[in-house]
Amino acid sequence: MVAILLVATGAAAYYLSQNNNSTDTTSNGTSSSPTDAVTDTDGKGTNQPATLPDNSQDLTTDDVPVSTSASAVITRLEEKDSVVLFSAKVSGVKEVGRCVITFSTPNDRPVTKEFDAAKSGADYICAIDVSSLEFSYLGKWSVNLRYYSEDTQVTVTSEVTIS
Repeated sequence: MVAILLVATGAAAYYLSQNNNSTDTTSNGTSSSPTDAVTDTDGKGTNQPATLPDNSQDLTTDDVPVSTSASAVITRLEEKDSVVLFSAKVSGVKEVGRCVITFSTPNDRPVTKEFDAAKSGADYICAIDVSSLEFSYLGKWSVNLRYYSEDTQVTVTSEVTIS
């Protein structure tokens, strides 16, 4: 009985130590620890936002110019079998870019997905399936795609109903 108690205590201690030192793995295989985004810059134990690296651009999405020569068209947007199916075609860009899809509603927190586009002939495709479980509000959602490539962005917006 004592041996079982000692094994259970050891397993619990190991589990807790692993969770405290855990890292999150993103969909592209990179990992980040909970402290990657903050630093103790004031020396008082309070976490302050980390500064950007010297080689990064300090731009918000509003600062990235919208391309006048590229375009995006949503080719599929529906909920089917508890999954939201999204696909869009981006034309007029020369390099692969990043797809940032934001589902938003005034009634709930936004659901955002970011990933690399896939090349399809001369175009690029942004496609993702999102579980309906990520949407706690049932009803109409606005869907916004921002495609970032070549220091510009292409945007397109639509709506989907989550039921």
